[in-house]
Amino acid sequence: MKFCLYDTKYDRVILIEKSFLSALLLKEKFGLSVDIAVLPILSKQEYMSFPSSFRGEVGGRSYLLYEVPGIIEQKYDQVIVQD
Repeated sequence: MKFCLYDTKYDRVILIEKSFLSALLLKEKFGLSVDIAVLPILSKQEYMSFPSSFRGEVGGRSYLLYEVPGIIEQKYDQVIVQD
């Protein structure tokens, strides 16, 4: 799973990283504002491979129940889905 720095104010992906930790370190290194979130980024196929009970859509945004073992506990949060 890849992660991105996502500008929640302007709804756009700023940067894509291969791991959560590298994305988080870049956010901290550059002192990016609270309007920047670290979110998973998935292809449509990857997103659809999760059971429907793990996926959801609210207000045009995609959500997923996911975890990154040893780093992020299981949570239901926004994800970025690319076509």
